[in-house]
Amino acid sequence: MHELSHVLRRGALALTAVLLGALAGCQSAPQAPMLSPLDQSKRYGYTDHTLASDRIEVTYFGPRHSVASFAPTPSDAETQPARTEALDLATWHAAEIAEARGFKGFRIVDRDVHVDSSPGSFYAGPGMDPVPTWRYPGGFIYGPQSYIPPSNAYVQVRTTLTVALTNDLQSGDLDAAATIDRLRAEYPGAEIESARRIP
Repeated sequence: MHELSHVLRRGALALTAVLLGALAGCQSAPQAPMLSPLDQSKRYGYTDHTLASDRIEVTYFGPRHSVASFAPTPSDAETQPARTEALDLATWHAAEIAEARGFKGFRIVDRDVHVDSSPGSFYAGPGMDPVPTWRYPGGFIYGPQSYIPPSNAYVQVRTTLTVALTNDLQSGDLDAAATIDRLRAEYPGAEIESARRIP
């Protein structure tokens, strides 16, 4: 019986070591660049598909960001940086595709932006356990008197662009090479330091 207990204990320790090693491996894995395919980075990145010979659709799923907000749904002003980021990276990938397919530039003909949000952690006053509390729009709190509402929310933005590729740039159109240069300067390190990944 003692021998069986010893074997089980050793097995449990070995399993713990494996799990801790796997966790450490996950934590040390390098983070994918912002301008990565979604199927590679998993949590953020772009997808695209061809609608016609001169028309594409690009979707960029932004990374999850924490924003300062007491409201259940952050305001447009609070999510503006995340929305700008997702739009810029979708535009950057559209410019890459235009350039790779031999077009001078492109025109954004349609844009759809969706913001997913969730509240941050719930906190309680001294001596209290964390208690989820309904937060009414406008900041009214229903819950224990010493309840402290979360001061942040998490947002993730999805931007989808329908883009017409063109060699005849009109007012409002974007030059592909200039757009890539501008966004590369604004988001250093956002792309893989190798040949561009264009389908």
